[in-house]
Amino acid sequence: MTPFAQEANIDKNFHCLKKSRKQSDTQFLLANPAEILYYLTTMIDEKIIDQIRPGVTVLVQEVIKDGDKKRTSNFKGIVLARKHGKEIGATFTVRSIISGEGVEKVYPINSPRIGKVEILATPGRIRRSKLYFLRTLSAKQIRQKLGSK
Repeated sequence: MTPFAQEANIDKNFHCLKKSRKQSDTQFLLANPAEILYYLTTMIDEKIIDQIRPGVTVLVQEVIKDGDKKRTSNFKGIVLARKHGKEIGATFTVRSIISGEGVEKVYPINSPRIGKVEILATPGRIRRSKLYFLRTLSAKQIRQKLGSK
């Protein structure tokens, strides 16, 4: 949070900064546009965002818009990487094997197209921040390496 944002009171319901000059007069000042975009587009809970890390098995529900209809599509897989922390452009990569082919999807954390993210399993011990070496392993070898709980 910026020093100015700490000085003013943040009203998270309206996503703007309130700074009062007098008791009767309240002036609304816009925050940094990046902060406003972050609060408006974040659909994933903060607790879940902290739990998304390499090696975790997740179920991502994507909201897909087909004309006037909306439907959800589930994608279950292992998180290979998490990039850029909690920034606006932060992403996480999920890998799954579908019909014998490895499929990877990169999801922006702040995307409104993500309906829900569920944590299905957490690994025992991971020593790397990027698990790209899992691409060459079989399913059995991946289970042995990750030691899922």
